[in-house]
Amino acid sequence: MPIPREYIPGDRSWYLLGYLENSIRTKFLVDSGATHSMIPKAVFDLIEPRPILQTIPATRNKVTGFNGETSSAIGECTLTISLPGRDLEQNFLVLDAQCTCILGIDFMDRMDIQLSLIHI
Repeated sequence: MPIPREYIPGDRSWYLLGYLENSIRTKFLVDSGATHSMIPKAVFDLIEPRPILQTIPATRNKVTGFNGETSSAIGECTLTISLPGRDLEQNFLVLDAQCTCILGIDFMDRMDIQLSLIHI
């Protein structure tokens, strides 16, 4: 079943509307440039009961954005995301930064989302 895309006027990005842990309405950016899915700590802090946050080795706790800025990942957790027609478990890095909730390449691989170069 196709997952409906959320259209935002003037923004060609691909967003999905869904829920984290069946309670927090979230707009996810599907980002083929992100190696991992991630959420900001502010969103993580809204989840009740609070999920277990796994520690991340120092070699993996820095995330670099498209603009070159770095953010610290304070941990990672597995959360249930509810999208239209399906619920699934997804691993997320939790960032100590203000950012958009991102579904990265790890999500795209699991969901078999493929980029098409047919029209180039």
